Amino acid sequence: MFVTGNDLLDPGSALGRRSATGARFGMRAAPDGSLAGLMMHPLNLMAWAMIFSGFPNFVTPGTPALQATAAIAICLLSLQVMLHPIWTLAGDRIARTVAGSTAKKI
Repeated sequence: MFVTGNDLLDPGSALGRRSATGARFGMRAAPDGSLAGLMMHPLNLMAWAMIFSGFPNFVTPGTPALQATAAIAICLLSLQVMLHPIWTLAGDRIARTVAGSTAKKI
């Protein structure tokens, strides 16, 4: 397995590539489960960037750490609840559009 620049931004992409490559060579690769995804979160640089940019931009100086953490967590969770269904719906529509065409490589 090799590492690309994208793996540094999204470490989970390396797991997906490994499974897809194994399937390409005739090996049955089990899909990565929720535990593998959960273990990758501490390595997700985009999440760390959101956290580090969220605190100075949205929390006033002197706010207790627990209150600031709860405020950022609530904001990020509410965004996730709203945007995740839209993201998955768009991915489903794209997958249906390219299914069976030359645009779909894997």
